Amino acid sequence: MFNASTSITSVSTARARAGYAQDNWLFYVTGGAAILGAKTDLTTAAGGPVCGTVGILNCSGTSRRVGAALGGGVEYAFAPNWSLKAEYLYIAAASLELSHVNEFRLGLNYRFGGF
Repeated sequence: MFNASTSITSVSTARARAGYAQDNWLFYVTGGAAILGAKTDLTTAAGGPVCGTVGILNCSGTSRRVGAALGGGVEYAFAPNWSLKAEYLYIAAASLELSHVNEFRLGLNYRFGGF
């Protein structure tokens, strides 16, 4: 008997955001494409590795899944070029075994130039 486990090893997104600015605050929604990297391993029921045993040559692997990222956040400009943000993202892969990630981010931004 074997156990298969899959873990998400990487997450990449390309997103746009749109929002409402009031004073130094920006409230926004974000969305776009996502790519999730996944790794699958097989182990025996006792927890030992299966790879390399006789008769089983290809027992682990990596793959990429394409999906979508949706979320929202708030950003506060506390100085002329500096801002803090808090953001939530739901990232889901479009595949038969729907993989997803709930991600919370905190950020410190610095804007260069006169944008």
